[in-house]
Amino acid sequence: MRGPPLFSDWRIVLILLATMIAGPISAHAQPEAEAQEELDPEYVEKQAAGSAAFEAGQFEKAANLFKDAFDISPRGNLLFNIGLSYEQAGDVEQAVQFYERFVQAVPNSPQRPAVQRQIAALKASLKDRYMDVSVSSSPPGAIIFVNDKSEGAMGKAPLTFKLLPGNYVIIAELEGYEPAKQTIQVADGIPAVADISLISSGDVGTVTFFVSERNADVMVDGRRIGRSPIADKVKLTAEPHDILVVKPGFAAWKKKYPVKPGIEQRIDVRLVEEDATNLAGSGGSGSIWPWIVMGAGVAATGAGVFTGLSAQGLHNQLSEKKAIFQETPIDGNRIAPSDIDTGKTLVLLTNLLIGVGSVAIVGGAVMWTLDDDGVTRTGTVGANVGAIPGGGTVQLQGTF
Repeated sequence: MRGPPLFSDWRIVLILLATMIAGPISAHAQPEAEAQEELDPEYVEKQAAGSAAFEAGQFEKAANLFKDAFDISPRGNLLFNIGLSYEQAGDVEQAVQFYERFVQAVPNSPQRPAVQRQIAALKASLKDRYMDVSVSSSPPGAIIFVNDKSEGAMGKAPLTFKLLPGNYVIIAELEGYEPAKQTIQVADGIPAVADISLISSGDVGTVTFFVSERNADVMVDGRRIGRSPIADKVKLTAEPHDILVVKPGFAAWKKKYPVKPGIEQRIDVRLVEEDATNLAGSGGSGSIWPWIVMGAGVAATGAGVFTGLSAQGLHNQLSEKKAIFQETPIDGNRIAPSDIDTGKTLVLLTNLLIGVGSVAIVGGAVMWTLDDDGVTRTGTVGANVGAIPGGGTVQLQGTF
């Protein structure tokens, strides 16, 4: 949406302002020697490129080039050029913003009255687009700012004011409480609401992070607060917080850290390279897990051997008892059903333990072989256990 034209021939105005050199924005006049100082070549280049883009009708490009020139040398008349470029591009909100900055920066400019009239006209043209924004705070009475405190307070919550559609950061401050921020989106035809909860300063602790490695992501309760080194002090509620620090190539650092109210605490984070967290194997490096798995397999197999031998002994006893019963068929020589059940249980347990142990030994061996230390290992693993009822032995052998 465009407002009424500022001047009948804006090209002449722009050229005149582009050739004028207002001193850098300052509360004091610049010394004469500084005023006559030669302009920065990069500033001259950006300013000339902005004028050329404006003449070519590339208004948004012109605004960006004038802003680049302003960053190099903050001369007040460039603010007018930026505002005029945005107005011609149809961005009325930005035009108003830079026109107002121009009026503040160059109060003695002969164009000031005309620019002020244009600001009023542009704001009037935007009147129908302003939407209500309702802000409340808990506790009430917080002073409310929008985007930047330097632009002044909107008032005390609860309050309602109007903003153009867009994204804004609502800032709330109240004595005895920590400042709080909330981002809101103001859309056409939809009033916006912000409800900001403030935390008492007595319920907050200050934490300083010292991380041994640079460029590590630091997260608190799942929320990323920055990348090391963390220069700013972080304020957290006085309660335990989950701290997570991660960096590629390093083991994650995790800790539940209790934050105490009203004091400053230091959290030292020492990251360890992932390779250093692995225990040495037979070749000098590698993970401990293959050895744990194989050890468990050997233990299970050993238990299977014991139950197998027990089953074999019971089997031999029952065989002798059976032979005696056949020669002297009396009840005392009869095989009890419970003895048979015990034998079956021992056989089943033996097969189960040896089977699980065998799988664990082979699995651990495969893990060791495929360990990511870049070494290809060869060797033989085997197990030869005692006889079980029914005859034969259980053997486990493999080459890898």
